[in-house]
Amino acid sequence: MVLKEKHRLLASSLVAGGIIFSLSSPSVLANHGGSPWDLLDTLEQKVAKLKKKVRKINVALGNMQVQIDDLIQGGTGGSSATLVDSLDTEVAPIMGTGLTGSGHQTGATVALEIQGRIVAVSAQQNGFRGNGSLYFATSDCTGTAYVPSSNGVFADVAVQSPGNTLYIADQGIQPGPVDVGSFIANPHSGVSNAGTCLTTNFTITGLPATASIDLNTLYTPPFRVEM
Repeated sequence: MVLKEKHRLLASSLVAGGIIFSLSSPSVLANHGGSPWDLLDTLEQKVAKLKKKVRKINVALGNMQVQIDDLIQGGTGGSSATLVDSLDTEVAPIMGTGLTGSGHQTGATVALEIQGRIVAVSAQQNGFRGNGSLYFATSDCTGTAYVPSSNGVFADVAVQSPGNTLYIADQGIQPGPVDVGSFIANPHSGVSNAGTCLTTNFTITGLPATASIDLNTLYTPPFRVEM
């Protein structure tokens, strides 16, 4: 009775592990060359080794799932670079950095929620940058301001003086051609005469934009990066 019970328990373990042996098979006993008790001991050792391997596989799969979850959430093991201002206020996680052709950094890109809109701006050490200049149909930078349409997932913006005033493209309007008579280059772009009104004559596909807020009232440069 003891042998049968041990046989039954071992068979259940082997079946649960996806392996089925027939202990009643004459060939099994013959090939083993020992008593049924010796055969049971050998099989028990093999089952123990298999269970150990299964545990290792489960641990490895668990670690892989953690890594996958980190990638889905945009993390790297729980650590990410964050933009911080001079008052130790966390601005936002950094989505990426831009590089010039010579390999110099053009700024760290962060996403901000401003007045219910999600915008992406580039932050340098001394302040924010927008995605371009402000354009006008007039010749003296008056009237409606326009920003180029990118057809991107973020609202189109420009950052201009005074301070770091954020201009956001108006919602619910389709982009269209704008005959530009003047523009104000991004004051942080390094362009000659940036921040002043410059006359010109060309056409862009743009959207009307409205001044929303001076980002300097939310965050105080200089900025730094922390992990």
